[in-house]
Amino acid sequence: MIQVSDADSQCWTLIGHAFQADPRLPGPIDQIASSRSGTIPGATYSWAGRWLLVGPDVVVCDAGALLGLFYLSPEVGAFLASSSLAVLKRLVPELEAETRRLHWHGVSWFIPPSSKLKGVRKLLPDQTLSLRTRRVTHLRRAFPERFTGLTTDERARTVTSHLGNVLIEMTRKNSDMSIALTGGIDSRSTLAVAVANGLAPAVVTMQHARITKADSTIPPIICRELGLRHTYLRPGRADPRRYALYDAHTLGNTADADRDFFAQGIFDRLDEGEWLVRSAPWSMGKNYYYDYFHGLSWEQLRKRPQAILLRHKTFGSLKRSAQCLAEWIAWRDSHAEPYDWRDLWYRDQRMGGLVSSLEQSLDLAGCVSVHAVNCGLLCDIMLSEPELARGERRLQKRILALSGTGLERFAINPVLESGLTIAARKTRKHVGNVVLETANLIRTVRAAGQRPSRSRMSR
Repeated sequence: MIQVSDADSQCWTLIGHAFQADPRLPGPIDQIASSRSGTIPGATYSWAGRWLLVGPDVVVCDAGALLGLFYLSPEVGAFLASSSLAVLKRLVPELEAETRRLHWHGVSWFIPPSSKLKGVRKLLPDQTLSLRTRRVTHLRRAFPERFTGLTTDERARTVTSHLGNVLIEMTRKNSDMSIALTGGIDSRSTLAVAVANGLAPAVVTMQHARITKADSTIPPIICRELGLRHTYLRPGRADPRRYALYDAHTLGNTADADRDFFAQGIFDRLDEGEWLVRSAPWSMGKNYYYDYFHGLSWEQLRKRPQAILLRHKTFGSLKRSAQCLAEWIAWRDSHAEPYDWRDLWYRDQRMGGLVSSLEQSLDLAGCVSVHAVNCGLLCDIMLSEPELARGERRLQKRILALSGTGLERFAINPVLESGLTIAARKTRKHVGNVVLETANLIRTVRAAGQRPSRSRMSR
């Protein structure tokens, strides 16, 4: 946490890790110090990382709201805000929690701007919060039109320069840094940019029960080609006490792979304070949800919010989740941004909902998880590509080809398992989802039955 005064002598507090992506601009702290108060929220457009900026009367979150901010609605009581739901629940025990339990499948997060706790809100990436009035206002963070005149190669060189500036700045602040690498194109793109900018980072791959053969075997081959050190982070025996600690820390607000990684001690294989660079925001620029939501329009979603939940194969707590989704739809209708709604779903929900909760959970770990690509400027460059080019991952493929690393020669997520193995994995996933969502449906029905009716309450 760093405090700095701006050009108007107003104090700002930067929490977390912020890095400047635009090499023409000063770093975040120097930028605050030389700027007028009213311009600072907009200046964060080119900041990467995971951070929260608290000003004299405004809170601004990072581009994907990865350092999430929860706050009590005005009707609940006194003003309280925290990145931790567990803290708010401890301070206000009467806050009622949603009955739905998260699991790996479906909509595996609670839908912002709502949260798991009724009466507690969560900031979306394009929202700012007034500390004085608790009023939420819109901060436009999307300007892809600035880059529409560029060719794919020009965009690739710009991303390589800007993301490279972030990675170089990160290395200057902490030389103990590793890039998490799989067999996919996202983490490979981060690695290619690092090497193209003269860095030689350590590389790690997390071993786990669900890992594909490609994710396990390709990273060490790539590292041998580049002369980089590669390490497998292997799981130990799962510790029930660590599961309990994780769930207490997160209040059950996430249930993805990192829960198992923490309980199995995988993150303990990294040094205390080491920076682990992960790469989720790349998917913002490659039509992640376009096939998933094929044939579903925004107009249809307005009329029937449940449609998007059913596309995710989520049917437990459907009514409550649809109510939360309707709030998100209302915000997006009132505050248009120049992205397709499916890209905004990725930014607001997958990043601001799922990945944000995962990152908050890793505050328990000794290492520091950082998404270097989490930056409004970088997302705009990616999303200024034509839709067809995004679907074909042309930008990232050109980044690999122009990096001089030779990484474009390696297959991306090749299928190395047998058809029987793949079918068995899909079957386990489907059965697991049905069982867990059915349990959520039963919990919802039971909770409704235990809730006193209005007529009973009026007697």
